[in-house]
Amino acid sequence: MRAPAHLVDRSLPYPPPANDSADGTWTDWMNTSFLEKSPYLKSIVDTFLQYTTVNLVRLLFLAPNSVIKEHTDPTLAIEEEKSMIRLTIPIDTNEGVSFILNDTLAPM
Repeated sequence: MRAPAHLVDRSLPYPPPANDSADGTWTDWMNTSFLEKSPYLKSIVDTFLQYTTVNLVRLLFLAPNSVIKEHTDPTLAIEEEKSMIRLTIPIDTNEGVSFILNDTLAPM
């Protein structure tokens, strides 16, 4: 839904190699055509853009009985230098979903 600018607009140059790509400052980010064609989702992203930088945005579908592997995001903590916040927003879920982040169950 949002991706590195050079992947959205192929006329833009690739960014130089990054020593640390975790914080997203290694490139510019742009809305994809998929987000532009989704007014409701775009309005949500635009709301966040009023207050902060928004880098990667993606919409995922997991089939029934899919497994969500445990997530470990050591650079996604406020106390970390150049940290980021990752939002995982379930659109539709059920009681059987277990999402574990950094050894902690996150209710979805």
